[in-house]
Amino acid sequence: MVLYDSKFQLEEISLKLVDQKSRGFISTFVGELYAILIGIGITSVIYDLKIELNSWLEIIMAIFVTIVITLYWWDWAAFVSSYFVASPAEFIIDFANLIVLEFLFVYYDDVQKLSATFFALGIIDFVWVTNYLLKSGEAISLRNGWILQKIMGIVIYGISLFIVITYTNTLSSVFLVSIVIATYILVRIFCFKGVKQEASINFKAANIQDIEAILEINHYYVNQKFNDKFLLQKFNDDNLLELINSNAKKVFVSTDKSEILAYVIVSYSIPPDLLDGIQWLDPSLAPKIKNSDCLYIDQIAVNPNFLGRKIGREFYKKLIDEQSAFSTICAFVALEPRCNLTSLRFHESLGFRKAALFNRDRFEGIDNYKSLLLVRR
Repeated sequence: MVLYDSKFQLEEISLKLVDQKSRGFISTFVGELYAILIGIGITSVIYDLKIELNSWLEIIMAIFVTIVITLYWWDWAAFVSSYFVASPAEFIIDFANLIVLEFLFVYYDDVQKLSATFFALGIIDFVWVTNYLLKSGEAISLRNGWILQKIMGIVIYGISLFIVITYTNTLSSVFLVSIVIATYILVRIFCFKGVKQEASINFKAANIQDIEAILEINHYYVNQKFNDKFLLQKFNDDNLLELINSNAKKVFVSTDKSEILAYVIVSYSIPPDLLDGIQWLDPSLAPKIKNSDCLYIDQIAVNPNFLGRKIGREFYKKLIDEQSAFSTICAFVALEPRCNLTSLRFHESLGFRKAALFNRDRFEGIDNYKSLLLVRR
């Protein structure tokens, strides 16, 4: 087997992998700016002496916008920062979102402008979600639901803005402020569900009753021709049943109530033929993997209807806990002729590192196949 120059391969891989430094920079940048934004906003409100202690309505509005921005910060830290797709567009949208949030402090005492700022915020939220879904390739069911939520948010903010502008001279300030606050609460309740979609995961060995659901998930990803989420090996009832009953390999599933959220196929060593002629990028890992048992992830896939809910990440944690006897975990991820960027990004975020390059003229019916062995210790 002919392997091309190691330096060239490393450069090629670095171009294909999502730059984790960029991802880390954006995540840190946005997180720290939220803290700065709140600090500057509160300081400007206090030291510009715009609030008089007897102006209780202005005090309420200042507290309200501070809570709004804090909730956005919480969403970012608790949900978004762990799975956003790093890109120039992401950076621009995040920065624009922060700028618009800052205007909440600027206009906290002007109901019309404050309402208009919320409307702009709804548009920015819609743009962020659209960009994320286009970059990440989430399932259609999640995509449509999340986009519809954000469109509904824009509509609600738009109606509120119309009422505030139309009735500024006829309704009391207290009533108009109540409309703005109520509008945000409605949007928060009904239009932010997508970012928080998580499932309660139960971990168990697969059985015969799970075969149909596993096959449905497997066939979905095998048939993906243009997405970077794909699987090479297609199963049928017979070979999946054989795997479930096998002593050499194990099939585990994660469930929520009666629904299969994801499955994983593991074995307790890497097949010797896969290690034959492999090119080690980190030679120190070779003896550990060759001469001792490791938990080898043969295939893992998340139900496409539940993408974006951190199921794969939680599933891995459950798997690692259940198989704690294995200090080394290995997985191959395709590089060519199709690069599985989603899987590469996912494994690197879990602490896997590049161990070796696998290269075959033909593998699983694919010509000029190349993959990367990732290892977590």
